Amino acid sequence: MEKVELEEPLPEIQYRKATSAEMYALKKQAVQYYKENGVPLKMENVMNEMFYDRPDDVFGHIANYFESFAKAVTINKVELLDTFDSRGQQSLTTNLYGIVRNNSKLLAETQLTSSSRLPDYSSPEEKENDAVERQESLKASIELINDKISPVLIGIDVNEQNQIDEEISKILLPLQEALDKERQEEENKKKEEQERIEAEKVVSAKDKRKSPKVKGKGAAVVIIPDEPKDKLIPGYESGCIVSKSVCKAGSFVKNCELYEYIGSLTGKDQFKIPLPMFTIFYSGRAAPGKQNYVKEYMIIPSPTKTLSQAVKESVQIYNTIGDILASKAAASDKGGKKQNSIINEGPYITSKLVNDTGAFCTPLDRIEQGLDLIQDAMKHLNLESGTDFYFALNLSGQEVFDYEKGKYEIVAGIQKTGDDLADVLNDILNKYPGVIALIDPVRKEEKQAWQKISEKISPRCYIGRNVNTRHFFNDIPNPELPISASVLKLETSTISHITSVISHSDANEIVTIMQSSQGESEDSFISDLAVANDCKFIHVGAPCRGERLSKVNRLLRIEQLLGDKALKWPENFEFPYLPIPQVEEPEEEEKVE
Repeated sequence: MEKVELEEPLPEIQYRKATSAEMYALKKQAVQYYKENGVPLKMENVMNEMFYDRPDDVFGHIANYFESFAKAVTINKVELLDTFDSRGQQSLTTNLYGIVRNNSKLLAETQLTSSSRLPDYSSPEEKENDAVERQESLKASIELINDKISPVLIGIDVNEQNQIDEEISKILLPLQEALDKERQEEENKKKEEQERIEAEKVVSAKDKRKSPKVKGKGAAVVIIPDEPKDKLIPGYESGCIVSKSVCKAGSFVKNCELYEYIGSLTGKDQFKIPLPMFTIFYSGRAAPGKQNYVKEYMIIPSPTKTLSQAVKESVQIYNTIGDILASKAAASDKGGKKQNSIINEGPYITSKLVNDTGAFCTPLDRIEQGLDLIQDAMKHLNLESGTDFYFALNLSGQEVFDYEKGKYEIVAGIQKTGDDLADVLNDILNKYPGVIALIDPVRKEEKQAWQKISEKISPRCYIGRNVNTRHFFNDIPNPELPISASVLKLETSTISHITSVISHSDANEIVTIMQSSQGESEDSFISDLAVANDCKFIHVGAPCRGERLSKVNRLLRIEQLLGDKALKWPENFEFPYLPIPQVEEPEEEEKVE
Protein backbone atom coordinates (compact mmCIF):
# COMPACT_ATOMS: atom_id res chain seq x y z
CA MET A 1 0.00 0.00 0.00
CA GLU A 2 1.26 3.47 -0.90
CA LYS A 3 2.32 5.48 2.13
CA VAL A 4 0.48 8.81 2.55
CA GLU A 5 2.60 11.76 3.73
CA LEU A 6 1.28 14.70 5.74
CA GLU A 7 2.55 18.25 5.32
CA GLU A 8 2.59 18.80 9.12
CA PRO A 9 3.61 16.47 11.95
CA LEU A 10 0.67 14.58 13.42
CA PRO A 11 0.81 16.12 16.97
CA GLU A 12 0.42 19.67 15.57
CA ILE A 13 -2.67 18.70 13.57
CA GLN A 14 -4.28 17.36 16.76
CA TYR A 15 -4.35 20.85 18.28
CA ARG A 16 -6.37 22.45 15.48
CA LYS A 17 -9.24 21.42 13.28
CA ALA A 18 -7.98 19.20 10.46
CA THR A 19 -8.95 19.93 6.87
CA SER A 20 -10.86 17.39 4.78
CA ALA A 21 -7.68 16.49 2.88
CA GLU A 22 -5.79 15.99 6.11
CA MET A 23 -8.54 13.82 7.55
CA TYR A 24 -8.50 11.67 4.41
CA ALA A 25 -4.72 11.31 4.66
CA LEU A 26 -4.95 10.45 8.38
CA LYS A 27 -7.53 7.75 7.73
CA LYS A 28 -5.35 6.20 5.07
CA GLN A 29 -2.36 6.26 7.42
CA ALA A 30 -4.41 4.68 10.21
CA VAL A 31 -5.60 1.87 7.94
CA GLN A 32 -2.02 1.28 6.78
CA TYR A 33 -0.61 1.34 10.36
CA TYR A 34 -3.16 -1.07 11.83
CA LYS A 35 -2.95 -3.41 8.86
CA GLU A 36 0.85 -3.57 9.02
CA ASN A 37 0.60 -4.60 12.69
CA GLY A 38 -2.22 -7.09 12.08
CA VAL A 39 -4.61 -5.31 14.45
CA PRO A 40 -7.89 -5.86 12.51
CA LEU A 41 -7.27 -9.58 12.12
CA LYS A 42 -6.28 -10.01 15.79
CA MET A 43 -9.31 -7.99 16.92
CA GLU A 44 -11.55 -10.19 14.86
CA ASN A 45 -9.98 -13.35 16.36
CA VAL A 46 -10.24 -12.22 19.98
CA MET A 47 -13.82 -11.01 19.51
CA ASN A 48 -14.87 -14.35 18.03
CA GLU A 49 -13.11 -16.38 20.75
CA MET A 50 -14.47 -14.17 23.52
CA PHE A 51 -18.03 -14.59 22.31
CA TYR A 52 -17.81 -18.35 22.83
CA ASP A 53 -15.79 -18.15 26.09
CA ARG A 54 -18.03 -15.44 27.62
CA PRO A 55 -15.41 -14.33 30.27
CA ASP A 56 -16.61 -12.28 33.24
CA ASP A 57 -13.85 -9.71 32.73
CA VAL A 58 -14.22 -8.76 29.06
CA PHE A 59 -11.46 -6.17 28.94
CA GLY A 60 -9.14 -8.30 31.07
CA HIS A 61 -9.59 -11.07 28.51
CA ILE A 62 -8.73 -8.71 25.66
CA ALA A 63 -5.71 -7.36 27.56
CA ASN A 64 -4.38 -10.87 28.20
CA TYR A 65 -4.84 -11.77 24.54
CA PHE A 66 -2.89 -8.80 23.22
CA GLU A 67 -0.20 -9.12 25.91
CA SER A 68 1.08 -12.25 24.19
CA PHE A 69 1.87 -10.13 21.11
CA ALA A 70 3.73 -7.45 23.06
CA LYS A 71 7.41 -6.86 22.40
CA ALA A 72 9.98 -8.60 24.58
CA VAL A 73 10.79 -6.78 27.80
CA THR A 74 14.21 -5.14 27.51
CA ILE A 75 16.45 -3.70 30.22
CA ASN A 76 16.49 0.08 30.29
CA LYS A 77 17.97 1.00 33.68
CA VAL A 78 19.95 -0.41 36.61
CA GLU A 79 19.49 1.69 39.73
CA LEU A 80 21.72 1.35 42.82
CA LEU A 81 20.84 1.99 46.44
CA ASP A 82 23.02 1.97 49.60
CA THR A 83 21.57 -0.50 52.13
CA PHE A 84 22.72 -2.62 55.10
CA ASP A 85 22.94 -6.38 55.60
CA SER A 86 22.05 -8.53 58.63
CA ARG A 87 25.36 -7.72 60.34
CA GLY A 88 24.80 -3.97 60.09
CA GLN A 89 27.45 -3.66 57.39
CA GLN A 90 26.98 -1.40 54.41
CA SER A 91 25.64 -3.28 51.41
CA LEU A 92 24.25 -2.60 47.96
CA THR A 93 20.82 -3.11 46.40
CA THR A 94 20.13 -3.12 42.66
CA ASN A 95 16.80 -2.13 41.15
CA LEU A 96 16.44 -3.46 37.62
CA TYR A 97 14.02 -1.67 35.28
CA GLY A 98 12.69 -2.75 31.91
CA ILE A 99 10.43 -1.47 29.13
CA VAL A 100 7.08 -3.22 29.63
CA ARG A 101 4.39 -2.33 27.09
CA ASN A 102 6.02 1.06 26.34
CA ASN A 103 6.50 1.95 30.04
CA SER A 104 9.55 1.73 32.30
CA LYS A 105 8.79 -0.64 35.17
CA LEU A 106 10.69 -2.00 38.19
CA LEU A 107 11.26 -5.70 37.52
CA ALA A 108 13.50 -6.89 40.34
CA GLU A 109 15.19 -5.75 43.54
CA THR A 110 18.24 -7.63 44.81
CA GLN A 111 20.59 -7.04 47.75
CA LEU A 112 24.25 -7.94 47.80
CA THR A 113 25.25 -10.67 50.26
CA SER A 114 28.79 -11.42 51.38
CA SER A 115 30.92 -13.24 53.93
CA SER A 116 34.08 -12.09 55.64
CA ARG A 117 37.18 -13.81 54.29
CA LEU A 118 38.84 -13.52 57.69
CA PRO A 119 38.55 -16.12 60.47
CA ASP A 120 36.40 -14.99 63.38
CA TYR A 121 39.43 -14.98 65.70
CA SER A 122 41.26 -12.37 63.58
CA SER A 123 42.81 -9.37 65.32
CA PRO A 124 41.05 -5.99 65.47
CA GLU A 125 43.63 -4.59 63.04
CA GLU A 126 42.91 -7.34 60.51
CA LYS A 127 39.17 -6.80 60.84
CA GLU A 128 39.62 -3.07 60.40
CA ASN A 129 41.63 -3.62 57.21
CA ASP A 130 38.98 -6.05 55.99
CA ALA A 131 36.28 -3.42 56.57
CA VAL A 132 38.28 -0.90 54.54
CA GLU A 133 38.68 -3.41 51.70
CA ARG A 134 34.95 -4.09 51.82
CA GLN A 135 34.17 -0.40 51.42
CA GLU A 136 36.57 -0.16 48.49
CA SER A 137 34.96 -3.19 46.90
CA LEU A 138 31.47 -1.66 47.27
CA LYS A 139 32.65 1.55 45.60
CA ALA A 140 34.24 -0.48 42.82
CA SER A 141 30.97 -2.44 42.38
CA ILE A 142 29.04 0.80 41.95
CA GLU A 143 31.54 2.05 39.37
CA LEU A 144 31.56 -1.25 37.47
CA ILE A 145 27.76 -1.44 37.33
CA ASN A 146 27.28 2.21 36.37
CA ASP A 147 30.16 2.58 33.92
CA LYS A 148 30.64 -0.86 32.37
CA ILE A 149 27.89 -3.42 33.06
CA SER A 150 24.74 -1.31 32.85
CA PRO A 151 25.51 0.33 29.45
CA VAL A 152 26.12 -3.07 27.88
CA LEU A 153 22.82 -4.52 29.15
CA ILE A 154 20.56 -1.69 28.00
CA GLY A 155 18.23 -2.95 25.29
CA ILE A 156 18.84 -6.70 25.87
CA ASP A 157 15.86 -9.01 26.34
CA VAL A 158 15.65 -9.66 30.09
CA ASN A 159 14.99 -13.36 29.44
CA GLU A 160 18.36 -13.85 27.71
CA GLN A 161 20.05 -14.94 30.95
CA ASN A 162 22.97 -16.78 29.34
CA GLN A 163 23.72 -13.91 26.96
CA ILE A 164 23.63 -11.36 29.79
CA ASP A 165 25.86 -13.50 32.02
CA GLU A 166 28.30 -13.85 29.13
CA GLU A 167 28.40 -10.06 28.68
CA ILE A 168 29.08 -9.66 32.41
CA SER A 169 31.91 -12.20 32.22
CA LYS A 170 33.45 -10.39 29.24
CA ILE A 171 33.74 -7.31 31.42
CA LEU A 172 34.99 -8.88 34.66
CA LEU A 173 37.19 -11.78 33.52
CA PRO A 174 39.84 -9.70 31.69
CA LEU A 175 40.20 -7.49 34.78
CA GLN A 176 40.54 -10.56 37.01
CA GLU A 177 43.01 -12.24 34.65
CA ALA A 178 45.20 -9.13 34.69
CA LEU A 179 45.23 -9.21 38.52
CA ASP A 180 45.96 -12.96 38.54
CA LYS A 181 48.88 -12.44 36.16
CA GLU A 182 50.31 -9.64 38.27
CA ARG A 183 49.95 -11.71 41.41
CA GLN A 184 51.55 -14.76 39.81
CA GLU A 185 54.57 -12.69 38.82
CA GLU A 186 54.92 -11.52 42.43
CA GLU A 187 54.67 -15.14 43.67
CA ASN A 188 57.35 -16.22 41.19
CA LYS A 189 59.71 -13.49 42.41
CA LYS A 190 59.17 -14.54 46.02
CA LYS A 191 59.80 -18.17 45.11
CA GLU A 192 63.01 -17.32 43.28
CA GLU A 193 64.22 -15.26 46.25
CA GLN A 194 63.40 -18.11 48.64
CA GLU A 195 65.26 -20.61 46.45
CA ARG A 196 68.29 -18.29 46.37
CA ILE A 197 68.29 -18.01 50.18
CA GLU A 198 68.00 -21.79 50.56
CA ALA A 199 70.88 -22.32 48.10
CA GLU A 200 73.09 -19.94 50.10
CA LYS A 201 72.30 -21.88 53.28
CA VAL A 202 73.39 -25.14 51.62
CA VAL A 203 76.70 -23.63 50.50
CA SER A 204 77.27 -22.16 53.97
CA ALA A 205 76.58 -25.50 55.61
CA LYS A 206 79.19 -27.26 53.46
CA ASP A 207 81.89 -24.88 54.68
CA LYS A 208 81.23 -25.79 58.33
CA ARG A 209 82.01 -28.96 60.17
CA LYS A 210 79.19 -31.40 60.63
CA SER A 211 77.44 -30.48 63.86
CA PRO A 212 76.95 -33.25 66.43
CA LYS A 213 73.51 -34.80 66.73
CA VAL A 214 71.37 -33.52 69.58
CA LYS A 215 70.04 -36.34 71.69
CA GLY A 216 66.28 -36.65 71.97
CA LYS A 217 65.41 -34.54 68.92
CA GLY A 218 63.66 -36.12 65.96
CA ALA A 219 63.64 -35.18 62.31
CA ALA A 220 62.41 -31.71 61.37
CA VAL A 221 58.74 -31.48 60.52
CA VAL A 222 58.18 -30.70 56.85
CA ILE A 223 55.10 -28.48 56.53
CA ILE A 224 53.54 -27.78 53.18
CA PRO A 225 52.65 -24.08 53.12
CA ASP A 226 49.12 -22.93 52.38
CA GLU A 227 48.21 -22.13 48.83
CA PRO A 228 48.03 -18.37 48.18
CA LYS A 229 44.56 -17.07 49.04
CA ASP A 230 42.37 -16.28 46.08
CA LYS A 231 42.27 -12.54 45.52
CA LEU A 232 39.44 -10.99 43.53
CA ILE A 233 39.37 -7.60 41.90
CA PRO A 234 37.49 -4.98 43.94
CA GLY A 235 33.85 -5.09 42.88
CA TYR A 236 33.91 -8.63 41.47
CA GLU A 237 30.62 -9.33 43.29
CA SER A 238 28.89 -6.79 41.03
CA GLY A 239 28.46 -9.48 38.39
CA CYS A 240 26.64 -11.75 40.83
CA ILE A 241 24.13 -9.17 42.05
CA VAL A 242 23.27 -8.01 38.51
CA SER A 243 22.93 -11.62 37.30
CA LYS A 244 20.56 -12.39 40.21
CA SER A 245 18.49 -9.30 39.41
CA VAL A 246 18.19 -10.30 35.77
CA CYS A 247 17.12 -13.82 36.77
CA LYS A 248 14.42 -12.52 39.13
CA ALA A 249 13.25 -10.09 36.45
CA GLY A 250 13.05 -12.91 33.89
CA SER A 251 10.84 -14.90 36.26
CA PHE A 252 8.62 -11.86 36.81
CA VAL A 253 8.20 -11.26 33.08
CA LYS A 254 7.43 -14.92 32.39
CA ASN A 255 4.92 -14.85 35.25
CA CYS A 256 6.27 -18.07 36.75
CA GLU A 257 7.88 -19.14 40.00
CA LEU A 258 11.58 -18.34 40.29
CA TYR A 259 12.63 -22.00 40.75
CA GLU A 260 10.66 -22.91 37.62
CA TYR A 261 12.37 -20.17 35.64
CA ILE A 262 15.87 -21.17 36.80
CA GLY A 263 15.04 -24.80 36.03
CA SER A 264 13.90 -23.84 32.52
CA LEU A 265 17.37 -22.44 31.82
CA THR A 266 18.69 -26.03 31.90
CA GLY A 267 15.52 -27.82 30.80
CA LYS A 268 14.38 -29.03 34.23
CA ASP A 269 10.70 -29.27 35.08
CA GLN A 270 10.74 -31.67 38.04
CA PHE A 271 12.09 -30.63 41.41
CA LYS A 272 13.11 -31.81 44.88
CA ILE A 273 13.06 -29.85 48.12
CA PRO A 274 16.59 -29.70 49.63
CA LEU A 275 17.12 -30.96 53.16
CA PRO A 276 17.77 -28.04 55.52
CA MET A 277 20.95 -27.91 57.60
CA PHE A 278 20.45 -25.90 60.78
CA THR A 279 23.39 -24.73 62.89
CA ILE A 280 22.69 -25.23 66.60
CA PHE A 281 26.10 -24.49 68.10
CA TYR A 282 28.92 -22.31 66.86
CA SER A 283 32.20 -23.29 68.49
CA GLY A 284 35.83 -23.60 67.44
CA ARG A 285 38.84 -21.41 68.03
CA ALA A 286 36.92 -18.11 68.04
CA ALA A 287 34.28 -19.30 70.53
CA PRO A 288 34.59 -19.72 74.31
CA GLY A 289 35.64 -23.10 75.66
CA LYS A 290 38.58 -25.45 75.05
CA GLN A 291 37.07 -27.25 72.05
CA ASN A 292 38.62 -25.92 68.81
CA TYR A 293 38.08 -28.50 66.09
CA VAL A 294 34.32 -28.38 65.44
CA LYS A 295 33.23 -24.96 64.21
CA GLU A 296 29.53 -25.73 63.65
CA TYR A 297 27.27 -28.44 65.05
CA MET A 298 24.41 -28.85 62.59
CA ILE A 299 21.25 -30.96 62.47
CA ILE A 300 19.66 -32.47 59.35
CA PRO A 301 16.11 -33.88 59.33
CA SER A 302 15.38 -37.34 57.97
CA PRO A 303 14.45 -37.42 54.25
CA THR A 304 11.27 -39.23 55.27
CA LYS A 305 9.87 -36.09 56.90
CA THR A 306 7.98 -33.36 55.10
CA LEU A 307 9.73 -30.03 55.16
CA SER A 308 7.01 -28.48 57.31
CA GLN A 309 7.38 -31.24 59.91
CA ALA A 310 11.19 -31.07 59.76
CA VAL A 311 11.27 -27.29 60.27
CA LYS A 312 8.80 -27.44 63.15
CA GLU A 313 10.85 -30.08 64.98
CA SER A 314 14.14 -28.28 64.22
CA VAL A 315 12.78 -25.12 65.82
CA GLN A 316 11.63 -27.16 68.83
CA ILE A 317 15.14 -28.61 69.24
CA TYR A 318 16.68 -25.15 69.00
CA ASN A 319 14.23 -23.62 71.49
CA THR A 320 14.62 -26.53 73.90
CA ILE A 321 18.36 -26.02 73.93
CA GLY A 322 17.79 -22.30 74.45
CA ASP A 323 15.66 -23.10 77.50
CA ILE A 324 18.40 -25.39 78.79
CA LEU A 325 21.00 -22.68 78.42
CA ALA A 326 18.81 -20.15 80.19
CA SER A 327 17.99 -22.54 83.05
CA LYS A 328 21.64 -23.46 83.47
CA ALA A 329 22.60 -19.79 83.64
CA ALA A 330 19.90 -19.27 86.29
CA ALA A 331 21.15 -22.28 88.24
CA SER A 332 24.68 -20.89 88.12
CA ASP A 333 23.43 -17.59 89.51
CA LYS A 334 21.84 -19.45 92.45
CA GLY A 335 25.00 -21.22 93.50
CA GLY A 336 25.31 -23.86 90.77
CA LYS A 337 22.25 -25.95 91.71
CA LYS A 338 20.93 -27.93 88.76
CA GLN A 339 17.35 -27.06 87.87
CA ASN A 340 17.03 -28.99 84.62
CA SER A 341 17.03 -32.78 84.42
CA ILE A 342 17.84 -32.90 80.70
CA ILE A 343 21.53 -32.26 81.30
CA ASN A 344 23.22 -34.66 83.69
CA GLU A 345 26.74 -33.54 82.94
CA GLY A 346 27.81 -29.99 83.63
CA PRO A 347 28.73 -27.27 83.89
CA TYR A 348 27.70 -26.89 80.24
CA ILE A 349 26.29 -23.43 80.06
CA THR A 350 26.66 -20.05 81.64
CA SER A 351 24.97 -17.92 78.96
CA LYS A 352 22.66 -17.91 75.96
CA LEU A 353 24.83 -15.94 73.51
CA VAL A 354 24.29 -16.29 69.76
CA ASN A 355 26.41 -15.33 66.74
CA ASP A 356 25.52 -13.59 63.46
CA THR A 357 23.75 -16.68 62.11
CA GLY A 358 21.69 -17.21 65.28
CA ALA A 359 23.70 -20.22 66.52
CA PHE A 360 24.42 -20.61 70.24
CA CYS A 361 28.00 -19.73 71.26
CA THR A 362 28.23 -21.99 74.30
CA PRO A 363 31.56 -22.83 75.99
CA LEU A 364 32.38 -26.42 75.00
CA ASP A 365 35.43 -28.28 76.31
CA ARG A 366 35.08 -31.55 74.38
CA ILE A 367 34.11 -32.38 70.82
CA GLU A 368 31.37 -34.71 72.06
CA GLN A 369 29.80 -32.11 74.32
CA GLY A 370 27.85 -30.31 71.60
CA LEU A 371 26.52 -33.58 70.20
CA ASP A 372 25.51 -34.78 73.67
CA LEU A 373 23.59 -31.60 74.37
CA ILE A 374 21.66 -31.81 71.09
CA GLN A 375 20.88 -35.48 71.66
CA ASP A 376 19.57 -34.73 75.15
CA ALA A 377 17.26 -32.06 73.72
CA MET A 378 16.04 -34.55 71.10
CA LYS A 379 15.27 -37.14 73.79
CA HIS A 380 13.26 -34.53 75.67
CA LEU A 381 11.16 -34.14 72.48
CA ASN A 382 10.92 -37.93 71.89
CA LEU A 383 13.16 -37.63 68.83
CA GLU A 384 16.04 -39.94 68.03
CA SER A 385 19.39 -39.12 66.42
CA GLY A 386 20.16 -41.33 63.46
CA THR A 387 16.44 -41.82 62.79
CA ASP A 388 14.57 -38.52 63.07
CA PHE A 389 17.58 -36.24 62.79
CA TYR A 390 21.20 -36.51 61.75
CA PHE A 391 24.34 -34.45 62.42
CA ALA A 392 26.76 -32.56 60.20
CA LEU A 393 30.01 -31.11 61.55
CA ASN A 394 31.73 -28.15 59.95
CA LEU A 395 35.35 -28.61 61.04
CA SER A 396 38.04 -25.95 61.28
CA GLY A 397 40.96 -27.93 59.91
CA GLN A 398 42.58 -24.86 58.38
CA GLU A 399 42.11 -22.65 61.45
CA VAL A 400 43.51 -24.89 64.22
CA PHE A 401 46.69 -25.96 62.44
CA ASP A 402 49.94 -25.17 64.28
CA TYR A 403 52.44 -24.27 61.57
CA GLU A 404 55.44 -24.67 63.89
CA LYS A 405 54.59 -28.16 65.10
CA GLY A 406 52.70 -29.37 62.05
CA LYS A 407 49.73 -30.50 64.15
CA TYR A 408 46.08 -29.62 64.76
CA GLU A 409 45.12 -28.34 68.20
CA ILE A 410 41.68 -29.92 68.31
CA VAL A 411 41.24 -29.15 72.02
CA ALA A 412 43.30 -26.67 74.02
CA GLY A 413 46.50 -28.51 74.94
CA ILE A 414 45.73 -31.56 72.76
CA GLN A 415 47.37 -31.72 69.32
CA LYS A 416 47.00 -34.33 66.60
CA THR A 417 48.66 -34.91 63.26
CA GLY A 418 46.59 -35.03 60.11
CA ASP A 419 46.90 -38.82 60.05
CA ASP A 420 45.78 -39.02 63.69
CA LEU A 421 42.57 -37.18 62.85
CA ALA A 422 41.40 -40.15 60.80
CA ASP A 423 41.20 -42.15 64.03
CA VAL A 424 39.66 -39.25 65.96
CA LEU A 425 36.88 -38.85 63.40
CA ASN A 426 36.38 -42.60 63.14
CA ASP A 427 35.84 -42.76 66.92
CA ILE A 428 33.27 -39.94 66.70
CA LEU A 429 31.34 -41.81 64.00
CA ASN A 430 31.45 -45.00 66.08
CA LYS A 431 30.04 -43.18 69.09
CA TYR A 432 27.59 -41.01 67.10
CA PRO A 433 26.41 -42.97 64.02
CA GLY A 434 23.98 -40.12 63.30
CA VAL A 435 26.86 -37.99 61.97
CA ILE A 436 26.50 -38.07 58.18
CA ALA A 437 28.66 -35.15 56.99
CA LEU A 438 32.12 -33.79 57.81
CA ILE A 439 33.28 -30.60 56.14
CA ASP A 440 36.94 -29.53 55.83
CA PRO A 441 38.47 -32.13 58.23
CA VAL A 442 42.07 -31.06 57.45
CA ARG A 443 43.93 -28.50 55.34
CA LYS A 444 43.63 -29.30 51.66
CA GLU A 445 47.43 -29.01 51.39
CA GLU A 446 47.74 -32.20 53.47
CA LYS A 447 46.65 -34.51 50.72
CA GLN A 448 47.89 -37.72 52.36
CA ALA A 449 45.93 -37.06 55.56
CA TRP A 450 42.83 -36.09 53.56
CA GLN A 451 43.03 -39.33 51.57
CA LYS A 452 43.44 -41.39 54.74
CA ILE A 453 40.37 -39.77 56.31
CA SER A 454 38.34 -40.20 53.12
CA GLU A 455 39.20 -43.87 52.76
CA LYS A 456 38.48 -44.65 56.40
CA ILE A 457 35.16 -42.89 56.94
CA SER A 458 33.69 -42.08 53.49
CA PRO A 459 31.52 -45.25 53.46
CA ARG A 460 29.66 -43.86 56.49
CA CYS A 461 29.33 -40.12 55.81
CA TYR A 462 29.82 -37.34 53.28
CA ILE A 463 33.28 -35.78 53.08
CA GLY A 464 32.76 -32.15 52.13
CA ARG A 465 34.80 -29.11 51.23
CA ASN A 466 34.14 -25.40 50.90
CA VAL A 467 34.82 -24.88 47.20
CA ASN A 468 35.73 -21.72 45.33
CA THR A 469 33.32 -21.55 42.39
CA ARG A 470 35.82 -19.52 40.34
CA HIS A 471 38.26 -22.45 40.20
CA PHE A 472 35.68 -25.21 40.46
CA PHE A 473 36.19 -26.83 37.07
CA ASN A 474 39.97 -26.97 37.57
CA ASP A 475 39.63 -28.24 41.13
CA ILE A 476 36.75 -30.76 41.01
CA PRO A 477 37.00 -33.69 40.78
CA ASN A 478 40.48 -33.94 42.30
CA PRO A 479 41.74 -37.51 42.92
CA GLU A 480 44.24 -36.16 45.45
CA LEU A 481 41.45 -34.50 47.48
CA PRO A 482 38.44 -36.80 47.04
CA ILE A 483 35.10 -35.40 48.21
CA SER A 484 31.49 -36.49 48.13
CA ALA A 485 29.98 -33.08 48.96
CA SER A 486 30.79 -29.52 47.89
CA VAL A 487 29.75 -26.40 49.82
CA LEU A 488 28.87 -23.52 47.51
CA LYS A 489 27.98 -19.87 48.11
CA LEU A 490 26.34 -17.51 45.66
CA GLU A 491 28.47 -14.41 46.23
CA THR A 492 30.63 -13.88 43.16
CA SER A 493 29.23 -16.20 40.47
CA THR A 494 26.71 -15.48 37.76
CA ILE A 495 23.61 -17.69 37.67
CA SER A 496 24.78 -19.44 34.51
CA HIS A 497 28.15 -20.24 36.08
CA ILE A 498 26.93 -21.62 39.40
CA THR A 499 24.27 -23.68 37.60
CA SER A 500 26.98 -25.29 35.46
CA VAL A 501 29.07 -25.85 38.61
CA ILE A 502 26.24 -27.78 40.27
CA SER A 503 25.66 -29.81 37.09
CA HIS A 504 29.36 -30.66 37.06
CA SER A 505 29.11 -31.85 40.69
CA ASP A 506 26.10 -34.03 39.88
CA ALA A 507 27.95 -35.61 36.97
CA ASN A 508 30.77 -36.58 39.36
CA GLU A 509 28.43 -37.93 42.07
CA ILE A 510 29.16 -35.03 44.42
CA VAL A 511 26.17 -33.69 46.35
CA THR A 512 25.79 -29.91 46.68
CA ILE A 513 25.33 -28.01 49.94
CA MET A 514 24.00 -24.55 49.07
CA GLN A 515 25.12 -22.22 51.83
CA SER A 516 23.89 -18.77 52.82
CA SER A 517 26.27 -15.90 53.54
CA GLN A 518 27.28 -14.35 56.86
CA GLY A 519 26.06 -10.93 55.77
CA GLU A 520 22.60 -11.98 54.61
CA SER A 521 19.41 -10.19 53.66
CA GLU A 522 15.80 -11.34 53.62
CA ASP A 523 16.19 -12.22 49.95
CA SER A 524 15.31 -15.93 49.50
CA PHE A 525 16.93 -16.37 46.08
CA ILE A 526 19.19 -19.28 47.11
CA SER A 527 16.12 -21.31 48.13
CA ASP A 528 14.78 -21.22 44.58
CA LEU A 529 18.29 -21.81 43.22
CA ALA A 530 18.72 -24.91 45.41
CA VAL A 531 15.32 -26.32 44.38
CA ALA A 532 15.91 -25.62 40.68
CA ASN A 533 19.25 -27.46 40.73
CA ASP A 534 18.27 -30.42 42.95
CA CYS A 535 20.77 -29.48 45.66
CA LYS A 536 20.78 -32.16 48.34
CA PHE A 537 21.18 -29.72 51.25
CA ILE A 538 20.72 -26.04 52.00
CA HIS A 539 22.55 -24.50 54.96
CA VAL A 540 20.92 -21.29 56.18
CA GLY A 541 22.29 -20.97 59.73
CA ALA A 542 20.18 -21.37 62.86
CA PRO A 543 16.38 -21.82 62.72
CA CYS A 544 15.83 -18.25 63.90
CA ARG A 545 16.31 -14.62 62.74
CA GLY A 546 14.37 -13.12 59.86
CA GLU A 547 17.12 -13.25 57.23
CA ARG A 548 17.65 -16.98 57.97
CA LEU A 549 14.02 -18.07 58.17
CA SER A 550 13.12 -16.15 55.00
CA LYS A 551 14.93 -18.92 53.08
CA VAL A 552 13.11 -21.60 55.05
CA ASN A 553 9.72 -19.94 54.63
CA ARG A 554 10.30 -19.76 50.89
CA LEU A 555 11.05 -23.49 50.84
CA LEU A 556 7.82 -24.13 52.74
CA ARG A 557 5.95 -22.15 50.10
CA ILE A 558 7.62 -24.11 47.30
CA GLU A 559 6.72 -27.37 49.04
CA GLN A 560 3.11 -26.22 49.05
CA LEU A 561 3.25 -25.20 45.39
CA LEU A 562 4.77 -28.49 44.25
CA GLY A 563 2.48 -30.67 46.33
CA ASP A 564 2.50 -34.27 45.15
CA LYS A 565 4.59 -33.29 42.12
CA ALA A 566 7.72 -32.86 44.28
CA LEU A 567 10.24 -35.65 43.77
CA LYS A 568 11.40 -37.45 46.91
CA TRP A 569 14.92 -38.10 48.15
CA PRO A 570 15.85 -41.72 48.96
CA GLU A 571 14.87 -42.60 52.52
CA ASN A 572 18.42 -43.65 53.39
CA PHE A 573 21.62 -41.70 52.78
CA GLU A 574 24.11 -43.24 50.40
CA PHE A 575 27.79 -42.38 50.71
CA PRO A 576 30.25 -43.07 47.89
CA TYR A 577 33.46 -44.82 48.90
CA LEU A 578 36.52 -42.62 48.36
CA PRO A 579 39.59 -44.89 48.26
CA ILE A 580 43.18 -43.66 48.27
CA PRO A 581 44.09 -43.07 44.61
CA GLN A 582 46.52 -45.57 43.19
CA VAL A 583 49.71 -44.05 41.80
CA GLU A 584 50.69 -45.69 38.54
CA GLU A 585 54.29 -46.84 38.62
CA PRO A 586 56.35 -46.14 35.49
CA GLU A 587 56.89 -49.17 33.31
CA GLU A 588 60.43 -50.58 33.38
CA GLU A 589 62.26 -50.54 30.08
CA GLU A 590 63.17 -53.94 28.69
CA LYS A 591 66.87 -54.75 28.98
CA VAL A 592 68.62 -55.37 25.67
CA GLU A 593 71.07 -58.30 25.84
